[in-house]
Amino acid sequence: MARAHDLMQSGAVPGVSYDLIGSEARRALDLDPSLAEAHETVAIVAWERDYDWPSAEREFRLAVAGNGSASTRSHAVYAYHLAERGRFAESHQHLRTTQELSPLEVLPLINEGWVYFFERRFDQAERVYKRILELHPDSAVALDGLAYLKTALGNCKAGGDYVEKLNRLWPNAFRVQSAQWNLVVCQGDLQKARRQLDQSAPKIPAFYAGASYAVLGDKDRAIEYLDRAVTEHDSLVTSMGVSPYLDHLRSDPRFTALERRVGLEPDAH
Repeated sequence: MARAHDLMQSGAVPGVSYDLIGSEARRALDLDPSLAEAHETVAIVAWERDYDWPSAEREFRLAVAGNGSASTRSHAVYAYHLAERGRFAESHQHLRTTQELSPLEVLPLINEGWVYFFERRFDQAERVYKRILELHPDSAVALDGLAYLKTALGNCKAGGDYVEKLNRLWPNAFRVQSAQWNLVVCQGDLQKARRQLDQSAPKIPAFYAGASYAVLGDKDRAIEYLDRAVTEHDSLVTSMGVSPYLDHLRSDPRFTALERRVGLEPDAH
């Protein structure tokens, strides 16, 4: 139940709270104190709701302690958590463990793509996303990742091809709209990109809005929306220390203050 509610909360389903998720996970631990999935879920609540990185780390370590099949997903989620803190070598170590435990599991590959993305190792990220497509040709995460990588690196033609496939599979989905917006930026039509963003920003997750304004170089609007994202505990804000989307903001003391509110130490990454 806690795992299901965590997925619902990530999708902004009304009435689902971190309090509910945490209480269900702790009830599971009352029944079985060694349950990897429950420790992992408690870690996620500490990480995303409380910005309590030490408690999250402690729970993640308990989740992966068994090193058996039940902890496979926990290794992958812990790897992502470590990458957000700039601990990339440890992150890759846990991803390797996950892939050894469950070679066909797709989550470790998805998270490995994210880790390479955070490291700015874009060639490796592309390789991983293409590997995901070999296993799951309609993977929205992989197609979206490839679309972003190509448009961010200025290859608008290749990026557009991935955006077109995304749109055929999931027309009008938010992920597709975001990829289409990145394509507009790649094509250099910044006025159109700005008009679209001004219209959509109040209706989309605050972190996405802030990151998009950062891409356009509007630091004031970016900080405004990122401040809202931190206050609302948008699940993506914990990536702000390593996200390439936010690189234009790293010298701004207002951004540094936001990182500290999330419990990150800006000098550590």
